[in-house]
Amino acid sequence: MLEGCRDDCVLLVAGLLRAALSSSSILPQALLVEAGLLPSGAAQRSEVLQILSAPSPISTAEAEIDNSAKKRHPLEALLLAVRALEQHTSLRIVVIQGLCRLALDLASGPQARSCWSEWQAEPLAAARAATRSAARHVRTYLHGSLGDSFLDVFADEWELNVGPPPAAVLREACSSIRCLLPAAVGTGSGPTSTPAEWSLPASHSERQHATKALRILLMIRRLHADLSRGVELMESPAEPETQPRDRVPSDPAKRSSSKGQILLSALAPLEIPKELESPLLIPEEHGDGFAEGKAFELGRQDRIVCGVVTPGGRHTRYLVLHPFLLLLVQPDLVSPGWAVVRTLAAVSQVDVQMDNSDPRTLRLSLRLGRGAKCPGEASPLDGENLGFGDAADSRGSAGTFSLVLSFEDTRRCHCAEQHLRKRRQEVRERLTKRIEAFIDGQCEL
Repeated sequence: MLEGCRDDCVLLVAGLLRAALSSSSILPQALLVEAGLLPSGAAQRSEVLQILSAPSPISTAEAEIDNSAKKRHPLEALLLAVRALEQHTSLRIVVIQGLCRLALDLASGPQARSCWSEWQAEPLAAARAATRSAARHVRTYLHGSLGDSFLDVFADEWELNVGPPPAAVLREACSSIRCLLPAAVGTGSGPTSTPAEWSLPASHSERQHATKALRILLMIRRLHADLSRGVELMESPAEPETQPRDRVPSDPAKRSSSKGQILLSALAPLEIPKELESPLLIPEEHGDGFAEGKAFELGRQDRIVCGVVTPGGRHTRYLVLHPFLLLLVQPDLVSPGWAVVRTLAAVSQVDVQMDNSDPRTLRLSLRLGRGAKCPGEASPLDGENLGFGDAADSRGSAGTFSLVLSFEDTRRCHCAEQHLRKRRQEVRERLTKRIEAFIDGQCEL
């Protein structure tokens, strides 16, 4: 039913199953009854839903042909949903989202909870197989034509995977018949354009293909992690309920153990387990405790005097030669030896170019995460909506900002350029090796 079908059929079946089994308000049972897909009687309707979530019946002929088929897997619907994820190369992102949501709903249902310890092996094995398949697909883009830009794509997709829950995206997909039309290729701009998740990447765009592959890998990996953690949570003793069911505990530690429930976080994460920590994390970027507006003692740190050009004029600053940060500070005239941080960003996110018209001027481009605020004295760049995987998607794009630095002479300017360029390259090479190790690890899961 879910394997070997067209993309739109897989989405339709997954959506109908989830709506029917969860009594979802997205597709309420009343609508299914009115459409003739469910019987009107409550008892009959309950019986049909029980049949849907139970193993399929076996005909006498099937039993005679294969005796091993006499007993179907009790979690057959869950197993089919997870196995369907292995078709990821031909499925749109919205279909993968729907399958993940269906799998989590089935795994957290009463039937799954009653037999999970006995029948968990096959769903978990299917989730591992889907993760390995998705990781091998991503690996084909790791050393492809994207080159260094693959790191930026990975950073964007990782942040999206642990960012705001895309429940609105699924609601929109389930409420619009456009989602079941033949998949569009690429996305355009404007309010009537096709959402990125509903589209397939353009054949000529390596970046769009890599973006889709990475997003799917991270979603399937998250599903596998949630199912694996669900095993531990369901097998742990349930704690007494001390607060209303509809209230999520504010303490993450309590959230992870409350009532021994699976964390439904493949699409709406509540917390980030340690095994899901980002391979992009660099402790040295945070170890010194710098923050914009905060004063610190400069001491003997190497620095270059420069000017920051802003709409309000030119301001004197120190460019501190930090190995992991772009650190622009304002010298404190009252307290000699101290300075206040004015602009702060990871050096790996800074691209530096010499101004062709003035060799004493550097133009910096800062490419930060989705929704990042403008750093200090930088200015936001207005980028076009280039569609899926290029500059933006339906939930916002990575922030790009610019900053212009001027120096007293070409020697200082060249020294600053060499420092920023060299440190960017070295840190990004370190991050690329981490990403490669991460993807290889998923291939061998």
